[in-house]
Amino acid sequence: MMNMQFRKLCVGMGYESQDAAHELWMLCARDPLFFLNTFAYLLETRDKQDWNTSAQYGTNKVIPFITRGYQDKLILEVLQYLGRRDIVIPKSRETGISWLIGGALASWDWLFHDQTHIGFVSKDLLSANNPDDPDALFSKFEFLLNHLPFWIISPSDYDRNISKNTFKNLKNGSSLTAYPAKADFGRGGRKAWLFMDEFHF
Repeated sequence: MMNMQFRKLCVGMGYESQDAAHELWMLCARDPLFFLNTFAYLLETRDKQDWNTSAQYGTNKVIPFITRGYQDKLILEVLQYLGRRDIVIPKSRETGISWLIGGALASWDWLFHDQTHIGFVSKDLLSANNPDDPDALFSKFEFLLNHLPFWIISPSDYDRNISKNTFKNLKNGSSLTAYPAKADFGRGGRKAWLFMDEFHF
């Protein structure tokens, strides 16, 4: 697949040359779609569905994050209003919104913009921050981080504090905090933006 060949080329360039790593890092900072489609991976825990005739990844559960057309459009539209107004995304199953916003867009903003402070809200705290549950929002976020080249971010560049429900980017001061969906969540605090998962419940 051409995408995988391009990914390997870019990752290798970053490891071989600091100048190349810097240029690729700048490209990622400017364009979340380039970042996702070149360096991001996601976890697909389910077996291939009957409606999905593609077998290009075989039995692999870790697959490249390749955005679909409607996801590209959504990301670009969300970026226009992120942190400025409420954004409601009607969705059905299999649209990948939790991975797209809670994983991909959050990790991009947190990685490439200094002092960006984000909040994740879910129906209860474990749905947002449970290290033993791959469906938890923090697990998706950390999965994305752990599969990036070390010249973008390495495990020593961030701190996950499970008891405080936080991720801290030690390179640029950005943070991510998890909240349960209670009436007083985030009260008195200030965030660049909040992602509220399963908000209709």
